[in-house]
Amino acid sequence: MLERVTLRKILFIANQYHPNFVGGAEISVQTLVEELSRQGMECVVVSLSSTGTDSVDSVNGIRVYRVATRNLYTPFSGPKSPVTKLLWHVKDISNARMARQLGRILDFEQPDWVSAHNLAGFSVAVWQEVKFRGIGLSHMLHDYYLMCFKSTLFRRNRNCERQCASCKAMSLWKRAMSKQVDLAIGISHHVLQTHVENGYFPKAHTVAIHNARSYERNDVAQLPHSTSGPLRVGYMGRLEQSKGVEVLLAAVSTLPQGEWTLRLAGRPADPAYGAELAARYARPDIEFCGHVAPAEFYQSIDVLVVPSNWHEPLGMVVVESLGFGIPVIGARSGGIPEILGEDGPGWLFEPGNVEELSAILRRLLGDRNSIEALRPAALKRRQHFLPARQAADFLRAIGTTLAQKDVRTAGIAT
Repeated sequence: MLERVTLRKILFIANQYHPNFVGGAEISVQTLVEELSRQGMECVVVSLSSTGTDSVDSVNGIRVYRVATRNLYTPFSGPKSPVTKLLWHVKDISNARMARQLGRILDFEQPDWVSAHNLAGFSVAVWQEVKFRGIGLSHMLHDYYLMCFKSTLFRRNRNCERQCASCKAMSLWKRAMSKQVDLAIGISHHVLQTHVENGYFPKAHTVAIHNARSYERNDVAQLPHSTSGPLRVGYMGRLEQSKGVEVLLAAVSTLPQGEWTLRLAGRPADPAYGAELAARYARPDIEFCGHVAPAEFYQSIDVLVVPSNWHEPLGMVVVESLGFGIPVIGARSGGIPEILGEDGPGWLFEPGNVEELSAILRRLLGDRNSIEALRPAALKRRQHFLPARQAADFLRAIGTTLAQKDVRTAGIAT
């Protein structure tokens, strides 16, 4: 068994990288890359270009290749017609042109290991280029892209119990090609098991490694909180049905007036939906406040509610909240229970259950001390989600994989 593995260079593939952000996956990849770099690892990133042209730049000392998308359009570039999107996804099943682009970079950089992340726009064809050169390959699951062309396994305001016919057909090649992956990493046990149980990564070593976050403030325990006055409830995230925002709004609406306030920080994915919510729940104790900086937001609330209806692969807003010493009421969905635990710094309820969420909030109205009692546990729990732990788990998983498999990599010392 390898106890220690030293890699000279790791190349990361991620379809978005700073300053191009869509969600938590991009932040998590950057956090891992920069922590490994801080520890002395040479890291290189290959991402998609937002300008449609190839370029190379540097982000915090990390070399980043921006590759133009060889498809009908660049992902995340705005609404497209259903036919155009279908054709794009068909091409994205196995995009040989994008694979050749990566191959040229691999030949120039000569990495010891390749870490693949979200591949929409690249396609799983890049896996072939890596293994053709005999380089060790890991793939980190941040979502359900390999199983669902929407990457969510969520449709018509409900989780998909199984793949629909179209997603199953579109993902057959991705599942077959996953046998090339040496190490499959889920950002939660939930997202990893969902793929493994559906036949993905049959030859890979598999492990769950929770994402990490860097905290800029060291004095989060000093954020002001009060056990008197209205209970200050918060929500942070996109305003959309899959996030369960209507469950939260319905639950607080059952509480006694004057005993609570709710701040919703985030923008709607659909402006019309956001306007409808604001009109339906127009009352002085509910504030739709748009984008708010985390440090400002968390000092204005007592407890955060994460009511996701869909199976969040992890739910990093929960981690962020704990990092500021704020306990969380979370839906028992996806990876959220893994962050909190049944006896952790918060409370869990069944997704979509307005009555159960309302009951938890009512208890807290009459027992504010229970929130205060959990603040030390919240701050302690955040230690698990720091970058040094994630980087150590990542390198340990690679070492275990190399010990178990005949992975040919160059320049590796043990």
